[in-house]
Amino acid sequence: MGGALSASIVIGGGAAIASIPSSTTGTITACVKASSGAVRIIDAQAGHHCAAGETTLNWSKGYTHRGAWSASVIYSVLDVVTSGGSSYLARAASHGKSPSTNPTYWSLLAARGATGPQGPTGPRGPAGASGYNVVTEYVTVNTGTQQLVDVHCPSGQVPVGGGAHSGNAFPGLGNAQWAYVSESSIDESRTGWASTLVVTPAQGNTYFEANAICING
Repeated sequence: MGGALSASIVIGGGAAIASIPSSTTGTITACVKASSGAVRIIDAQAGHHCAAGETTLNWSKGYTHRGAWSASVIYSVLDVVTSGGSSYLARAASHGKSPSTNPTYWSLLAARGATGPQGPTGPRGPAGASGYNVVTEYVTVNTGTQQLVDVHCPSGQVPVGGGAHSGNAFPGLGNAQWAYVSESSIDESRTGWASTLVVTPAQGNTYFEANAICING
């Protein structure tokens, strides 16, 4: 067939084992005869060279990407790893040899780039809540009665919480047979916080404080 190339491995001297590809660089070396185009592969690591009238060709068997370097992994020639933002090519088999501090085993393939300039300022985000506001009302509930107190938030704000108490007795605390808050929740219009204040006949007229916690709506 016209133009075909023939290749052979030539090992000089007895039954020596050739280092093809090179055990240190992974390179394959070949000689191409100018007159015929015949190709022969030689063991350059052993000192073999192309003859007169031949052209020397070198190529690699290819790199093996191994990801991020790890001290627990055994690496071979032509393994490629990343470490510290740079990439390195293995020059020799190694185990536990950090690429950045062992140039005998690793060659720098691509150095980590410099930090780039700061990017443009992004668009301004939406305004958040500007804190909260506590609205307080004071009422007196007569003995033996109950009263619904609805503390409303200012215009533009909505309630997120609230409550009421009598003196130092908060809802769920103190002696409920005298005066207490039986119910406390957001009102039906969702514009305030409502509390039902109860005073038993055994208790005289009682002073209550009622609150609504409001935020911007």
